[in-house]
Amino acid sequence: MAILFLLDEAQWRTLLLKDIPLLDVRAPIEFRKGSFPFSVNLPLLDNEQREKVGKCYKERGQQAAIVLGYQLATPAIKQTRINSWLQFIQQNPHGALYCARGGLRSTITQQWLAESGIDYPRIVGGYKTLRSCLLTYLEREDNYPSFIVLSGLSCVGKTLFLRQFSAHLDLEGIAKHRGSAFGTLNVEQPSQASFENALAVKLMQLKEKYRCPILVEDESHLIGRCALPKTLQRVMWQSSYIELTASIEERIDNAFQDYIENSPYPMEHGVFMINNYTKILSIITFIFVVVAYLCS
Repeated sequence: MAILFLLDEAQWRTLLLKDIPLLDVRAPIEFRKGSFPFSVNLPLLDNEQREKVGKCYKERGQQAAIVLGYQLATPAIKQTRINSWLQFIQQNPHGALYCARGGLRSTITQQWLAESGIDYPRIVGGYKTLRSCLLTYLEREDNYPSFIVLSGLSCVGKTLFLRQFSAHLDLEGIAKHRGSAFGTLNVEQPSQASFENALAVKLMQLKEKYRCPILVEDESHLIGRCALPKTLQRVMWQSSYIELTASIEERIDNAFQDYIENSPYPMEHGVFMINNYTKILSIITFIFVVVAYLCS
């Protein structure tokens, strides 16, 4: 069997900077809770199998759990897993694989691949180590580029303006949410962990590529359900601001263009958002009327 090898921090950092896909062999439930940009989930164990093995590990120890894992991996299941991994590797020969901690699951994956004549590196420490390093990156102010913060009211065209510049940080794009009153898109937002991972990688890429200030849209603490790191907020507050303005007529036209006419989502979604926003405004207006009446 060929010698299996590992990737250290400097090597996997290069993979992230180049957006090279990574093979994630954790269970789907783990992947959903947190993943990296361009990672692909092709699990060794599915959710049910992982639960059984985990329960066995707690009750009977590691060796019994390993035996159970191999019992669950029938020849048909094993070959299906290997085929999916080989297809991924054929498409991404310069990537790497990982599990939760760079331990047993990624080791078994490497062994099975080696039996098929393929050597594929795994990442030291797995997801936990990469996640920890990216969180540490987000906590340090000196890891952030210089920003110019773009502010303005909803529907003045900030996002369109932002994307005209190559040196920009699209927080709403990473969060998959428009951030405004009409912000909800017809796609699921990433988990907080996945958002933070993608943000850290993007910041690393911007810092590596540009020496000029990075344009970023002013955002509140939350973009939908995704929370901005406190360090990012602090750096943005300390940055230079420019304000984009537009007339009310232009803002109405922008809203129609963005959420109805040019939206990549069905028209019904945009109409729903506008109707929903109208209902919210009606409720707020009603509350103000009641409060004014009670105070009179």
